[in-house]
Amino acid sequence: MANKFEQIVTDIGIASYPWLNYPDDQYSTPGDYKLGLILTKEQAAPLMKKIDETHARAKELGKGKKVSPNNLPYKEQLDDQEQPTGNYILNFKQKSKINMKDGSQIDIKPMIVDSKGRKMGNEQIWGGTKCRVSALLVPYLRGSNYGCTMRLKAVQIIDLVSSKNGDMSSHGFKEEKGYESPDTDSATKDEVPEEAEDF
Repeated sequence: MANKFEQIVTDIGIASYPWLNYPDDQYSTPGDYKLGLILTKEQAAPLMKKIDETHARAKELGKGKKVSPNNLPYKEQLDDQEQPTGNYILNFKQKSKINMKDGSQIDIKPMIVDSKGRKMGNEQIWGGTKCRVSALLVPYLRGSNYGCTMRLKAVQIIDLVSSKNGDMSSHGFKEEKGYESPDTDSATKDEVPEEAEDF
């Protein structure tokens, strides 16, 4: 019988370091799709309660053994002075490939839809995007460590931030006196996607 994991759907929050167009393989191969979602304390509280409950159930998987907890998949957001902002960051992820019992692999990717529920194309999704997340709360025991992971299933984009709607102000520039390109439009529009490590 398949495991039954609790599904959660978040309020609308702000994406932080999203890897939704392709997986992050810097620390693992073949890599993970993931993002942090910034929510207010009020928005995050009921979700954190569910996470804590799932985390406690994960400890029961190691009943009779000496086990230690891994970090919870949420934390307080800190500002540049390392002071709490009052918001929380919830971390979601999904492996990009799943190993099957027969030795084969299948590709997995979260569903990305727009505000109307239509599947999106290849639009680049950057930090600052407003979105809602659907995920499964999965308790686990790995060796002597237990915890809860939020398995990323789908993301609804409410307000997209990407290279297509960026301009010079999004890079911290402002208009100055000096050289002007003959094509003034191309001087202020960001039309070239950044490399992955710049996200």
